[in-house]
Amino acid sequence: MNVESNIPNRGAVVRINLADKEVNDIMLRLADYPAASKLFWFIVNHMEEHNALLASYTVFQEALNMSRPTVSRGLATLRELELLTVKKSGGSNLYLLNPSLVWKSWNNGNKYCELMVKVLLTESEQET
Repeated sequence: MNVESNIPNRGAVVRINLADKEVNDIMLRLADYPAASKLFWFIVNHMEEHNALLASYTVFQEALNMSRPTVSRGLATLRELELLTVKKSGGSNLYLLNPSLVWKSWNNGNKYCELMVKVLLTESEQET
């Protein structure tokens, strides 16, 4: 069974394969962590075709009304559940969702990473 989520204003579909017992177990465990769950779905709803989003902690804090420690714990939970990988890009992080659990584009099996990243900025982070 696949669960599909339409992403507003983009016509894209996110598929989560709940027929896979491991995937199903991970998604059930995610429900036990409200902050991690909110972060996961925020990333899903804002990522581009290659399962990636470049954003700062401030973006998550302001968009989800979370404290920095809550964001940090939520992201750590997503990494522990192997739903998320985090790569550094200067002062921001690149958040990559596990493509074997959630995907939006075809995977041809090659061992490389091609990213077209959507970047979210907040006004409060900008210099005046």
